[in-house]
Amino acid sequence: MSFRVKGGSQAARDVFDGLQRIWRATDLGRIKSVATIPAISTHQQQGEEGRKLADIPGNLIRLNVGAEHPDDIIADLEQALAVLDGKKIENTAPEYSAGGASSASLRR
Repeated sequence: MSFRVKGGSQAARDVFDGLQRIWRATDLGRIKSVATIPAISTHQQQGEEGRKLADIPGNLIRLNVGAEHPDDIIADLEQALAVLDGKKIENTAPEYSAGGASSASLRR
């Protein structure tokens, strides 16, 4: 899945940098959730004109959803997107789920 972040390339980078449970990488073939910004990774060599022709803007984040618990993925996306509202991101993800129970439910 891919989504565009309002606010342009820097806003997408801020959201991307805020991800804690979702891996930030260019390899999308893992069992874990992985995110990448194609314009600065997989499609960087195409140049701005090539990316424009391929409809790959700087604010596009590509997400490969892995086997983690959906609650963990949603929580990570929500906290990373909160930076767009000016909220400070604090690291709240000391462990990663690998499917099954979410990290939140394990702490209950």
